[in-house]
Amino acid sequence: MKKLYCEPFELVYAQIDLKDAVVNLVDGKLGTLIMDSTPADSDVTFTAVSKHNGTKDQPEIEFIDPMAADAALSVVVVGTVITVNLATDAMSVLTTTATLLVAGIVASAPASVLVTAVAEGAGTGLVEAIVKAPLAGGANVLAVKIGEGNLSYSERREMIYTKDRGKLDTVREGDEQTVEVSMDFIWDFLTAVTASGIPTIEDVLKNRGEASAWLTTSSDPCEPFTVDIEIFHTPPCAGIEKEIITLEEYHYETLDHDLREATVASSGQCNKKEATVVRQT
Repeated sequence: MKKLYCEPFELVYAQIDLKDAVVNLVDGKLGTLIMDSTPADSDVTFTAVSKHNGTKDQPEIEFIDPMAADAALSVVVVGTVITVNLATDAMSVLTTTATLLVAGIVASAPASVLVTAVAEGAGTGLVEAIVKAPLAGGANVLAVKIGEGNLSYSERREMIYTKDRGKLDTVREGDEQTVEVSMDFIWDFLTAVTASGIPTIEDVLKNRGEASAWLTTSSDPCEPFTVDIEIFHTPPCAGIEKEIITLEEYHYETLDHDLREATVASSGQCNKKEATVVRQT
């Protein structure tokens, strides 16, 4: 018997309902932000480390003038907000150059998890106080219409068993194995209208047409094109955390087209050994 999510004080048998799940294809484009100060060579460009809006909110950055004498440069991270407290001299004049600010970001482990920073030009210009702003222009995202289809994935481990005179003795893990993914989606059209700006699912998987400018999610641009699959499951009852499953670096290997059912079945593998799973409020 399947019990409901709304019964928090009883044993709950969880089951994902596809009606409560959203499946997205995500490319490798990263959000960016230029923090522009007036002096020459003082601009700093920030780039997001993660392309996944689902598992990370877009970072926000602010430069603060401490309005005090002899203040030291510091970087404070709360959630995804990066606050850079600029340094000053004995007269409370700002002294942080773009190069020094970038060094402060690099030295901050919490900030480096969220963004990379590059000083534009010589980096010798003094940075000014700038109000908080989010990174923009992140990953391209296309929702997948599952319809009556399904999405499944398999994680595998190769285990090597060693025997001692015919009896089981020790075991070790062998080579890493890829995550296998199967996905059925609605066949509206196989390719999009030119210049519409909205690709089809097959366009995205093949990196063609309206998705030809999508960026691979692989760290190696010379490898075959990949996308990431994000699955958002939001239980219908209030107070229950949602779960986000990310299948990274998916290569499709087969696309089976069924005209009668108007569906396409895609199967392939991710160049990862397991999915990334997080819970969010």
